[in-house]
Formats: sequence, structure tokens, C-alpha cells
Amino acid sequence: MKMTIKKISITSALFMSVTLVACSGNNPLQTQPKDQALAFVEEASKTAETQLHIKAFPPGNTYYACMTDDGMVDKRQNPHVCEDVYDAMITYARTTNSAFKNITLSELQDQKAFRPLYNIPLDSQ
Repeated sequence: MKMTIKKISITSALFMSVTLVACSGNNPLQTQPKDQALAFVEEASKTAETQLHIKAFPPGNTYYACMTDDGMVDKRQNPHVCEDVYDAMITYARTTNSAFKNITLSELQDQKAFRPLYNIPLDSQ
């Protein structure tokens, strides 16, 4: 099969476009409206706290505490509490029929998605 320069160019451009779309940030915490993303992480965190028997004040704050490492999460009894919370949040997401249903661990832990939800500047890491 003989390919012309035009066909090669079109095929290459199409391939690059598909690659860029596939690699672009599709994190639902960034692509969904901020109020919906915030409501999701707080409800997912509350559900994780209930499942893991974590007492948080206010309820739903454990995700925030883990993401900011503000010392509000007691890691003495369970040093992996934050990982457990993230896993439980993802499990919760899978049970919803929402834009967050397929959220991944890396998306949930992405500081570039998390910080704007709570109005924390990205440069204050």
C-alpha cells in the first residue's frame, strides 16, 4: 500500500490529536463545577469516615486533613489511615452514578485539583 505525503500528514495529525486528548487532564475534580466537586469529596469523605470508624470534626474533613497533612489525622493507631480513606472514597465513587464514578487515586490525590476546591493557593505547597 502506497501512502502519499498527504495521507501520512493527515494520519500523523489525527494520531497526535487523539494522543493529546487522551493525555489531557480529565480529572473530574477539575472538570466538574467546583460546588459539585466539593460536595462529592465531602460526602465521599463522610462515607469513608463512617466505614472506617473515624471521628472527624466537622464530618467529611478527613480528606482535607489528609491532603493538607495538617496534623488533624491521628496516625498512631493506623499509620495508613489516609490511604484507607482514599480507597474508601474511591469505593464510594464507584457506587454513585455521577461524573466522579471513575475517579482514580491519582486524580483524588492531585494537589492541582484539590487546592482550588478549598481556595488554597497552588504555590503554598
